[in-house]
Amino acid sequence: MRIPLDYYRILGIPFQVSAEQIDLAHADRGRQLPRQEYSQTAIIARQHLLDEAYQVLSEPDRRRDYDAQFFDPNPLLLNPESTAENLDSQGGEAAAASPEYPTPQITIAPADLVGALLILQELGEYELVIRLAETYLDLEPTTRPDMILTLALAYGELSREYWQDKNYEQAASTAAKALTCLEQEQMFPQVASEIRHDCDRLRPYRILELLSQEKKPGLARQRGLNLLEEMLSARGGIDGPGDDRSGLGVDNFLRFIQQLRVYLTQAEQEKIWAKEAQRPSAVGNYLLV
Repeated sequence: MRIPLDYYRILGIPFQVSAEQIDLAHADRGRQLPRQEYSQTAIIARQHLLDEAYQVLSEPDRRRDYDAQFFDPNPLLLNPESTAENLDSQGGEAAAASPEYPTPQITIAPADLVGALLILQELGEYELVIRLAETYLDLEPTTRPDMILTLALAYGELSREYWQDKNYEQAASTAAKALTCLEQEQMFPQVASEIRHDCDRLRPYRILELLSQEKKPGLARQRGLNLLEEMLSARGGIDGPGDDRSGLGVDNFLRFIQQLRVYLTQAEQEKIWAKEAQRPSAVGNYLLV
């Protein structure tokens, strides 16, 4: 099978590097082991690709031949019958002058796919990892657990990228896909716990995002109100002793509530604070008044 990787990316080096830098990169990449949950089979497949890349790039002749496949532009070939008039009709110089480079790809054995996915994961190619893992999940039964792990980790990392970009609902739905993968297979509880922790910490951001969109009733707004109710219930109230696993202490949670009030309607506030006052809650009673 062919996948969109090249030997330079496998070793994590740019195109123009010295032989010494190739030696160092190969040694460094070999020392950077993946997570402990991966099987020895996955680790060996990854190392096999690192060694293969090193063998090609460390030999000058093989490296030159390899570079010629991907990094030398193809010369522009014109049909002998082409005329200047034909070129003009196709956009003149723009149509005739842009050589194209083929997308670098390598051919790997099915058994090495899990190693390639590990390398793509390390390169931050999370969407590509997800696409390949979902397509070839059942290709090699012996590597299925490793594929499930890689798929879940890719969803988890992609979720964190959405979080960093302040797309909180997108981050939450992506993290949920990771959890679904692991829970359906009943695998890797530690990884599931880490992703669940991220989901809990995301909840305040999701509430603000959902309630700030519009004050008209709708599914998104109701989802935000439901999440807020879940947090208050888990905490035992605004000033309760419980833990909603959001990571917000009492002071930060009070700041969150104050920030949230801007996006709540008067009717919504009256309903929420009245319920809080009945716990009883001094803060809930104050906000109701």
